[in-house]
Amino acid sequence: FGIPNLDKLVHMFLFGGFVLLWYFTIKKDRKSQPLPGILKRVFLISALYGISMEFFQYFFTARSFDIWDIVADITGAGIAWGILSMKGKK
Repeated sequence: FGIPNLDKLVHMFLFGGFVLLWYFTIKKDRKSQPLPGILKRVFLISALYGISMEFFQYFFTARSFDIWDIVADITGAGIAWGILSMKGKK
């Protein structure tokens, strides 16, 4: 599309969505677990997944490793965590 760093916005959106979807899925199954515990686990899984996918691309595909993709993944997951944390305090 010719928009600089559009792929970073896509990474943020996808990983934010990843956190939101997993959070609501896990919360539905585990109603007794407190909100911060679920969010922490989902965020960590999301961050580790983003990091591992970048390394996978570096070693096993023709795609390149990009540290800024990892930063965008973690940022998107963090934004979703923040939104869910604020929602939980209301």
